[in-house]
Amino acid sequence: MQHIFVDFEMNPILNAQIRTRIKKFKKSAKPATSNEIIQIGAVRLDSDYNVRDSFCCLVKPEYNTIESHIKNLTGISDSMVKGADMLNVAFGNFQRWIGDDETRIYAWSDADELQFKNECLMKGIFKEAPLPFQRKWMNFQRVYARILGVGEKTQYQLSLMNALDMAGIPFDGVQHNALDDAKNCAELLRLIKQDKKFVVNIKKNISFYKEGEQEVNHSVTGLWELLKIEDFT
Repeated sequence: MQHIFVDFEMNPILNAQIRTRIKKFKKSAKPATSNEIIQIGAVRLDSDYNVRDSFCCLVKPEYNTIESHIKNLTGISDSMVKGADMLNVAFGNFQRWIGDDETRIYAWSDADELQFKNECLMKGIFKEAPLPFQRKWMNFQRVYARILGVGEKTQYQLSLMNALDMAGIPFDGVQHNALDDAKNCAELLRLIKQDKKFVVNIKKNISFYKEGEQEVNHSVTGLWELLKIEDFT
């Protein structure tokens, strides 16, 4: 089985533009999403959790230019996406990159999966041919919180940067770059698979998250093997 970490960067859609599109989509429909994907980043790990490949592309938004705060956050500008593929083409390329092998998809939180499904719904993409990555995704934020033993409230406050800090891993690359975010999520999983090293690092850095302090005494690898994707989607 291959393991693929996915991350999207997004740009907001203007309200007036949403209303115009929704009228064409269905008169009674509510907006399926308030954002558009402008960058796709992904990392492929093999069955032994070794990084094998990566995918990254910009996506041309359909309903808005790049908002200034998104440009400041991601570094993505209108000129950069001007010649980029539209979402349907970008996802087609992504599908071919994933291939036909047995695959588990991961993302940090459920925001990326919801964005994917809702934006495809709104834009009428892939209505007849489900993609390999339209299966259930694993919410890695929930997985990580489960391993730490933290509660639901703490889980939703757990950012990728927090998780990396707790594991003693410096962020590699540029934050809010889809590929770099995906790479760092994958590195967390790779560390978890090392078990003892992960537990030692967590015990050094988990003092802020008191809920989980007593829970990281088990074999992390043993717990990982028991996790079912249905529990984290």
